[in-house]
Amino acid sequence: MKNILMSFFTALAFMGASWITTACSSDEGAQCIDNDNDTFGLNCDPGPDCDDSNASVNPAAAESCGNQIDDDCDGDTDEDCPVCIDEDNDTYGDNCDPGLDCNDSDATIHPGADEICNQVDDDCDGDTDEGDICASCVDEDKDGYGQNCQLGDDCDDTNASVNPGADEICNQVDDDCDGDTDEDEVCPSCVDNDSDTYGQGCDKGPDCDDSDPDVHPGAIEACDDVDNDCDDETDEDGVCGDCVDADQDGHNAISDTCVNGDDCDDTNADVNPDASENPRNNIDDDCDDEVDEAIPSPHNTDFVFNEILIDGTTDQDANGDGDIDATEDEFVEIVNTSDSEVDMAGWSIWDSDQSTPRHVFPAGFVLPAGHAVVVFGGGTAPDDTSGAHYMVSINYDPGINFGLSLNNSGDVVTLYDDQMREVIVFAYGDEGIITAVQDQSITRYPDVTGDFIPHSDAAGDPESIFSPGKKVDGSSFP
Repeated sequence: MKNILMSFFTALAFMGASWITTACSSDEGAQCIDNDNDTFGLNCDPGPDCDDSNASVNPAAAESCGNQIDDDCDGDTDEDCPVCIDEDNDTYGDNCDPGLDCNDSDATIHPGADEICNQVDDDCDGDTDEGDICASCVDEDKDGYGQNCQLGDDCDDTNASVNPGADEICNQVDDDCDGDTDEDEVCPSCVDNDSDTYGQGCDKGPDCDDSDPDVHPGAIEACDDVDNDCDDETDEDGVCGDCVDADQDGHNAISDTCVNGDDCDDTNADVNPDASENPRNNIDDDCDDEVDEAIPSPHNTDFVFNEILIDGTTDQDANGDGDIDATEDEFVEIVNTSDSEVDMAGWSIWDSDQSTPRHVFPAGFVLPAGHAVVVFGGGTAPDDTSGAHYMVSINYDPGINFGLSLNNSGDVVTLYDDQMREVIVFAYGDEGIITAVQDQSITRYPDVTGDFIPHSDAAGDPESIFSPGKKVDGSSFP
């Protein structure tokens, strides 16, 4: 019996040792690699680690807000974190990564901003206007606001009633320097049609005529049968004196006792402040104390003088009528450089002589875009061709024979529109900087855009001395 028991326990011990040896030496699981010692890693029992160099990052960690890291290895970053509230879009605010903002309604105020002299903690450091920022205040209108001033900047340092601390009033001015004018319904019902600051519901009061800016309370009374100052009286206090409008043009003659006298010639109804200046009559038509001043035409960039023959030659016939004549063959060539046709009826060409125009374009004459018109001094004009139109100066008189009257030594040629407004001017010889040329024309080269030179130089052919209605190479306009 004793031997049987001994044999049983011996066998049991052998079996136990064999099981223990087998369990400890098994290679079913590889070695756990945990570099940051957070128990997570490659082949580790808790599981893998998404960042084995940072012990605070693993599947058991809590997500930390604002660090842009997937702390808990779930594939999301900063999930379930409070939303950054940044009202003024300066990147600072509540729960924002750069930090809190001490004033989230002003984008110029936040940590790191430049401190300026304005009684505001611009950089959110708890101090206001530190660092002697207000040492050199410039306040021209003495209202406490200005450059580097303690109260802050001023949007108009010439007006003491305009500054960031002023009250907004109805005056079409940004009184409080906030970028808005007459805001907050300070002008809730002001109706001012003539922009004289008076009107229905306006701050300055009502207007007795809201269609005329010269009529309102406080205006100067004038002799014009109008209640200018809205006091229910017309032409009071002797403002009319001895006012006289002899030429019945609506303007009284200038005199010492007529307050509103402004007619510099009360014998001529065409002369008054409302008249248009005629630059060719030696008269101050508009009573502005200037005589014959030039008034630019709306077409002053639409035309050019392209070619001018100052003096007809003795051996070639410019107008092609079979009669070589120095006066009749003179011509000016004008090109419409705009993109549209232009009605030139009533337009006129003048030289330096003030007395009469050298040519007036007839009714119905329209010059197409890019086309040229040539006006000869006399004779018979050729038929119109492609891109060119020909006519004879109206000033040509066979008995007098003065045509365009272009002076050989120098002259000023001007094209006016039908309102006597200056379109283009050409001055040559002793009247300008362009040399006077005889026996051939002066032409632009290249055509329309180039400088003026003798025609034979432009064409490169001494036999070609003019080309009225054609380009210098003989081709057609445009």
